[in-house]
Amino acid sequence: MKFYLKDNLINNSKLLNDDRDSLVKVLNIIERAIKHYSIEYSSFLSPSISVLINDFVIDSNFLITYFGGINSAERTIAIIRPNYESIGYDELPIMAIEIKYSEKFANISHRDVLGSLMALGIKRETIGDIYVHEGFCHILIKKSIFEYLILNFKKIGRNPISIKEIKFGKIEYKDLDYSLINTTVGSNRIDSIISKGFNIDRNSSKKKIKMLMVKVNHKAVENAHLSLNENDLISVKGEGRIILFKINGNTKKDRLKIVIKKII
Repeated sequence: MKFYLKDNLINNSKLLNDDRDSLVKVLNIIERAIKHYSIEYSSFLSPSISVLINDFVIDSNFLITYFGGINSAERTIAIIRPNYESIGYDELPIMAIEIKYSEKFANISHRDVLGSLMALGIKRETIGDIYVHEGFCHILIKKSIFEYLILNFKKIGRNPISIKEIKFGKIEYKDLDYSLINTTVGSNRIDSIISKGFNIDRNSSKKKIKMLMVKVNHKAVENAHLSLNENDLISVKGEGRIILFKINGNTKKDRLKIVIKKII
């Protein structure tokens, strides 16, 4: 693993503007914690930012840990603290909430919930993971927006809702929904997999890679010839996310038989 100083990490990160701004912001928070020997917290980070922070050289007297409500959380906050300091749940700047709605509207999706929150003018960095179930969903949020939600978050679409705080231990996790795509490709190159997974032509796939719109396992890539492995997660800005789930050998015409999970 490579380790970088701040400027080198930023310059080598291969991120688009919004992600680059998020990286700079959390690196500044880390520097503040070390300078003042204090405990500091980031806002919710995407996995791509957390992965990069792990390559950042920090003072050996400090720790960086991540927490997003449960161990399997995708979006987490970074906690920067001196080695000797310990932290309790009550001290964290995040909380879990439960939103209830009528079960007859069970087709409410993750996108519906997030879209309704964004329509209130809430910043994405204040929202963690969202777990949607029938009749309710559990969401991680920054404590700073809780009162605003109580006063202003009344509906998801046209569906009335109620909100209450819950303990982290009461969060009900839910795996991502997905559809399966059984197909064949000439090779396991990333441009081929993207083309099949999102039903776009190879040239469009290559263009997105060149424009740094593609990440593999949360890291930006720029090589259209990159070979993928089973269980690699591919995210494409503006398209969504897929997983190369299975490689099932070759056809008689020597094409690879693959199964792609397309996250809904």
